[in-house]
Amino acid sequence: MSNKPKCIKKNCKNDALLGEPYCDFHRFVGTPSTGVTGQGPVEPPIVISGGSVTIQFDPDTFPPLGRGKHGNPNKKIRRIQIKGDGIDFVTDTTDGNVVITIHLGDP
Repeated sequence: MSNKPKCIKKNCKNDALLGEPYCDFHRFVGTPSTGVTGQGPVEPPIVISGGSVTIQFDPDTFPPLGRGKHGNPNKKIRRIQIKGDGIDFVTDTTDGNVVITIHLGDP
């Protein structure tokens, strides 16, 4: 059992991020330029993290399309943030027409 504080978002069972009240899924609630509003349903970002590969997204927002794909034709990419291993990149997109490719390898 983890001793880390839990995210303060109602019914969230995830651990809060270090020094923050929210988990990675809920930390942008109400933050300008993130595409996540503080009113109505919260749309957390898609989070891909490494070390070992973890992909985190809301399955209600991105239902399965089959063949390992999930999607929602009513959503656009609004912002991209990449941090880690000397990378610090954040940008808003103009039309959401973005392709992010991540190449994997074994440790």
